[in-house]
Amino acid sequence: MIFGLHTIRRKAAVILLAVLLISTSAFTGCGRTAKVTVTRSWDESSVSGDDTETGTEAAVPTPDDDIAEEPDDVTAAPEKTQEDTPEDTPEDADFELNELNIAVDAHFSPGNDKAIEKFEQQWEEAVSANLGHYIDLHITYYPHNTYVNEIHALLAEGEAGDATYPDALVMSPSMFRSYSDAGYLWDMSEAYANSSFYSRLLKGDVNEALKDENGRLYGFMPTYGNGCITYVKASWFELYARKTDGIDSIEDIDTFEEYYEMLKYFSEDNNSGVIAAGFLKDDEPYIDMLPEFWQDAYPEFYVDGDEWVDGFTQQATIEALDRIALAVKEGVIDADTKDADVKAARDKFTSAERSRTDMTLNYWAGEWMRSLTDKMETNGVDTDLEDDRLLMLPPIKEITESRGGYLRREAPIWVITDDGNNGSRREQAIFDAFFETMLDGGEIQTLWSRNTKNVHWDYVIAPIENPNAKTDELTEKSREFFRMYSNEAPVTAVINTSDADKRKLINGRKELIKKVADGKMTGAEAVKEYTEKYGETSEAILKELNGE
Repeated sequence: MIFGLHTIRRKAAVILLAVLLISTSAFTGCGRTAKVTVTRSWDESSVSGDDTETGTEAAVPTPDDDIAEEPDDVTAAPEKTQEDTPEDTPEDADFELNELNIAVDAHFSPGNDKAIEKFEQQWEEAVSANLGHYIDLHITYYPHNTYVNEIHALLAEGEAGDATYPDALVMSPSMFRSYSDAGYLWDMSEAYANSSFYSRLLKGDVNEALKDENGRLYGFMPTYGNGCITYVKASWFELYARKTDGIDSIEDIDTFEEYYEMLKYFSEDNNSGVIAAGFLKDDEPYIDMLPEFWQDAYPEFYVDGDEWVDGFTQQATIEALDRIALAVKEGVIDADTKDADVKAARDKFTSAERSRTDMTLNYWAGEWMRSLTDKMETNGVDTDLEDDRLLMLPPIKEITESRGGYLRREAPIWVITDDGNNGSRREQAIFDAFFETMLDGGEIQTLWSRNTKNVHWDYVIAPIENPNAKTDELTEKSREFFRMYSNEAPVTAVINTSDADKRKLINGRKELIKKVADGKMTGAEAVKEYTEKYGETSEAILKELNGE
């Protein structure tokens, strides 16, 4: 990369690594962490705190998780002196971006080395043709379980222009909130507002929500997060509609009472109404597997008015738990939901074995509409309906009024590193080469979202207008449905609390929910026991979140 401007090390004294322990994205690791408090200005930083041993289980466990070894302590960067202060960049300074270094979590990899090489080559050819000069793309895929620490080391020890220093990189929402105020990231608000794709945005609100109170935008999401919707077998809904006055289409099921009555019909003759992968998920948005039963309850920490609350202790949770208990007792919720994972729930829903059949499923939107339909085809379920086997239930009134729709998870955020110079020519060049082309609506956007399966994103905030892009009508139908009927999940709490304490609360909630579902206690009794067992930990977290 050629730099026509001075670079300096404009670094924060420390990054709040501890807050990343409860990140709900795929970047989280755990281990020994420096528990710190940071106040940051351009000229000085102060650090206080002590080292704390954390637990050994990741906040969001996945089959290939290892323990992330985080640094025992975090040392302050050198204090900036007068000699470090950059000169103003002349307006006519020459700058040409001919090399681009990108850092991502390994989960974003398009596959093996050959697939990675192919992706980079295709990107280089397309972008270079678009911009009129060649850009050499280098994407580094850091291990999932060490990503947080790898990025911290790169940003704390390097500077723009270094061979390994990332020009742009992916951050989880929790990482982004920690770094955005620390001086590492470029404010792209002006570039974003003047971008060529701005007028084409379908879901520009996801980026507006990233702006700070002063309107600065340090990150960019070309996509929005996925989430779960409610699928209903069309063959069974047709039978129900025939016998029910006032119910002609799936849109007529618009209240919880109507939804429950439909499930009761489905659960006759030893069938089940709905199945999901558990009553409560380990990560945000937590309640998207049984949204009709949770409604306005959110059994995690969330902001209520001007303060954080523990949602599991709220009256809304008591009522939701009692709804779940009654539904399990009446066979409306499949009893297997208690211990089912996503595969078990999916397989039971698509099974041709009548004694194991569920008529309704809470599951991911988008490409899963096609996958579920194809699985039913393979199993010989409703083959006469072909691609019309499944209906998508619009969110019922109780969900819409309390949540604004089905909840979508937080999506990873792309950022551009700030070299600390008063000018923005390097950063603007990165924006133009990377973000502008990423949403060009044509060949390059197609490359990101279609040519390499599962590379980066699925739910674009701007449409693809490339006539050569392969599309699947069923998948597109589901994406459009989710775009229309989804809303952001509550903001994830960012706290210093150890992973062990966080895990203790998650496991405690899930065990209590199972007891309620088994008829061993009421919702009120579960909340009472939760408060008795975990109240001290919960209160400590709330004091931290509310700045007490």
